[in-house]
Amino acid sequence: MITYHREGYLVGESRCGEDVFALTSGHYDLLIVSPSWDRRCLCLTGGNGLRAKYGIVLLYEVRNSQGLRKKHDKMVLEYVSTHTEEVSKISGRSVDVETLWPKLFSKIRHISGKTGRPLRVFLDLSTFSRFYALAILATCLSHGIAQSCTVFYAEGIYEETKKEYDEITFSRGHWRTVTIPSLEGIWDPGKQKYYMVSVGFEGSKTLQVISKEDPDRISILFPNPGFLPEYVHRTEKANELLKKRFRVPENQIINVKAGDAIEVWKVLDERKVERPERQNTFYLCCGTKPHAVGLALRGLSVGFPAVLYRVPSEHKVVDVNPKGTYWRFDIRDLSALPASD
Repeated sequence: MITYHREGYLVGESRCGEDVFALTSGHYDLLIVSPSWDRRCLCLTGGNGLRAKYGIVLLYEVRNSQGLRKKHDKMVLEYVSTHTEEVSKISGRSVDVETLWPKLFSKIRHISGKTGRPLRVFLDLSTFSRFYALAILATCLSHGIAQSCTVFYAEGIYEETKKEYDEITFSRGHWRTVTIPSLEGIWDPGKQKYYMVSVGFEGSKTLQVISKEDPDRISILFPNPGFLPEYVHRTEKANELLKKRFRVPENQIINVKAGDAIEVWKVLDERKVERPERQNTFYLCCGTKPHAVGLALRGLSVGFPAVLYRVPSEHKVVDVNPKGTYWRFDIRDLSALPASD
């Protein structure tokens, strides 16, 4: 299955399958990964066909009592060391985006300078924070740092809750909303406020954020079909109050496969639900990671939306297992000169 879309200076395609080797093989300038207690961080290590000149391993300080981080860190570092020629490790608190992002970007920019041309980047999104993943994609593609970005994503199976529709939470404390670097959009104080919200399991916290922003209009980007059929019902239940409180009509609920970033981008281009001539546009990423990538690509292509991420007080340890279904998104800057290795 392939989804293809072209808009502005970007072109992208998505592929889905069960063969990690086929979906990860290739030669790149830079491999970027982040190990986690989430077992999906090991999926990439199941493919041996990837090679890169440089590797960056982003290590978050939060650990778990079962020792999974210690085990997974070692395995991921071994894989990166084997499949790249030079490895850099960057450490920090995942929620401290104002400190950690400049460190990460500085390293990427340094590698770009050493290479002497736009990079071919491979990013494992499976256990990567949305903020840093979107910042890498947006900044590298909009500033000529990367000629292409390949994104790998492993679908997950999430822990069961005590009651059928109890929310699965991935964070603790209040959320604060920050703008993704290079996706600040265009702001006109004389216009209304419109929010496109990608939704997931944490419906009550999504509602808190939207209620605080008090938009004039909202649309919902909904993950349907989900990774599993029951996840659609769980997400509907979690966001039922959001839909009712803001009286979201059915024609403003956009259903896209939970795992297909390129389809999100394509559908938003086709539907054009934004009204930039009279409303400031904000994309709020509270749903799946592929949906967040799709919103970022739409934002990069048209320029006017601001893409927002909700930073929690702390990330929570959640037991997630790989489902065995994998995605690959290839995004290319049409204006960039191809590599001539």
